[in-house]
Amino acid sequence: GKSGNIGHNYSIQTELEDLNLIQLKTKAKFLFGHSYGGLIALEYARQNQSFTKIAVYEPGVSVNNSITIQWADAYAKYLQAEKPLEAFVEFIIGSGGAPKLPKWYFKIILKMVLGKNKQSKMFSLLPQNLLEHQQVALLNDTYKNYENISAKLLILAGEKSPKPILKTMEFLKTTLANTDCYIFKKLNHFGPTEKGYKE
Repeated sequence: GKSGNIGHNYSIQTELEDLNLIQLKTKAKFLFGHSYGGLIALEYARQNQSFTKIAVYEPGVSVNNSITIQWADAYAKYLQAEKPLEAFVEFIIGSGGAPKLPKWYFKIILKMVLGKNKQSKMFSLLPQNLLEHQQVALLNDTYKNYENISAKLLILAGEKSPKPILKTMEFLKTTLANTDCYIFKKLNHFGPTEKGYKE
């Protein structure tokens, strides 16, 4: 959330260019990506062989439209109308990340769970969230491109993540060569940002 303005011509290619500059500067050989960052890592690795080991935690890889953006139109309208809470609810329910509850009830729960500070931070990221998911959708079913990755690949996931995510991780493990997979107990999709976890 501390990055600069993403500009009007955003695409995953923008992220790949940034990553390339960082790699050239640091000469790093290991790379870690989480969620959309995992997709960026995989896309970079198939085009550039500079990393020797790559770990991705539940990368945003869509297989047979497993990551849907059917919620995107309503989400965008809410953002344009400056109704971020409604947009966030639309995203959570539409992406299958929550039980089926009435939207009004969900709004109350989110206000209680997030609090003002987390809510403000989350809402500031909503426009970028839409752009990232649009890029994920554009790359739906392109996972075969990752068969050319030469780096040693480690796919990580959390046991408490939604079943569709875990199915996709298992699918990638069996599809891609030179790949290991590990499931962390007690973690969900946001595992890499949780504090105090011990396996």
